[in-house]
This record gives sequence, structure tokens and C-alpha cells, in this order.
Amino acid sequence: MRIPSLSLALCALLAMPVWAQPLRVELAGDYRPLLAAEPRTGAGSFERELIDRWAESMGRTVQVAETGGQADLRMGLGEAGIAYYQSEPAALTLREGGLADLNGLEGKSFCVVAGSPHIEHFSERFAASAKRYSSAAQALAGLAAGNCAVLIEDRVLLEEIAAQPEWDGFARVLTSLPELAVTLRVSADDAELLSELQPVVERENLTRELTSAWAQKVRLAACALDARLDCH
Repeated sequence: MRIPSLSLALCALLAMPVWAQPLRVELAGDYRPLLAAEPRTGAGSFERELIDRWAESMGRTVQVAETGGQADLRMGLGEAGIAYYQSEPAALTLREGGLADLNGLEGKSFCVVAGSPHIEHFSERFAASAKRYSSAAQALAGLAAGNCAVLIEDRVLLEEIAAQPEWDGFARVLTSLPELAVTLRVSADDAELLSELQPVVERENLTRELTSAWAQKVRLAACALDARLDCH
């Protein structure tokens, strides 16, 4: 009796060693740090590149899983799992016509990436309105266009941006708020997989390298959106 091709494929999959199977990764929640463009299932993002590099170190490939579906790993804001990034909010304002301090935000608007965990705090604390953007690059362009009084974003990103020639003299980091820092974690139901992943995640030089690289991608994407920003 001939076995249908579908059954053969299933048998081959079941026989495949675990290390050869792709890691199914869910990017949980709405917050994505260092977004240079609109998120599309995590493709072309800081987190997607990070997990690709982790998987490479483990001899695995990656498959992005649907939210709420079956996943080996889940990445995003959470209480459990291995910390891979701590995002501390800061405020960037224009030097000309910008705010002297954060108290000046009262009743004004702030640019922010949709899904940011800091929207509620700034909206309520300063009675300010949030102008939501699909990416950090778009939010930067919104600030440059004068659409808001400040941009609320990741401190590391804003400090890298403010040090660039097109922003130096144009905008400055107003303040950082370490008390509002949030931690992004990677978690797994499989304790053995998480144990295997931990030393890979804790390679700080990799996270630092990718953070800097994606800050530059955000910067260049913002320059492409606004002619006032002359990137070199």
C-alpha cells in the first residue's frame, strides 16, 4: 500500500531532530523598540535581527509565529523570562521653540510610537495628547515637522540621534526617566530550551551592537521622511 505524500512529509518532520527544526517565535504585545519602519510580523526589526542572531548561535533558524499561536519562544514586555533589553524613556525636544523642561509639556502634545507603554503616564501626568506614529523614524520626523512639543522614546536611541550632525543644534535630549524603565524578556515553556538560550541572550556586546545599528537605521529612515534632516 502506498503512503500518501502528506503522510511521508509528516513522518519526515517527526523524525527531524529538534536542533534542525526552526524556532517558532512570537513577538508578543504591541511595543517594539527601535522601529525604523512600520512593523510587519517583526520582519526587519531590532528584535527579529536579535532572535536571528541568537538562533544562528544555536544552529537553528527562526519562524515568526502568529500571536496566540504555538510558539517555542515569546518576546516582549513581561514579568517572566530572560531580560534582553531594558528601555528607559527620555524626551527629545527642538532647540528652537522647544520646551525648557518637561513641566512645559502640560496641555501640549507629544510624539510617540503606537504601542509604547509610556503613553498613559505622559497623557495623565501632563494632561498631554499623544500623537501616535507607526515607527520611531516617523515619530522623529513628526517632531522635526513641529507636530509635537517632545518625542518620548527610548533613551539610548534618542541620545544616539541627538549626537548626529543633522540633529546636533536642532534638538536636544530634555530628560530621561529611569523610574519608568520597562524590561523586555524572552520566555519559553520548555525550561531546557530557555537554559540553552540564556548564555546566548546574555552576550551584552551583541545587544549593544544591534542597538547602535538600529538607532542608525531609525535615523536614516527619519531623514528619508523629512527633507529638513540632512543625513550624511
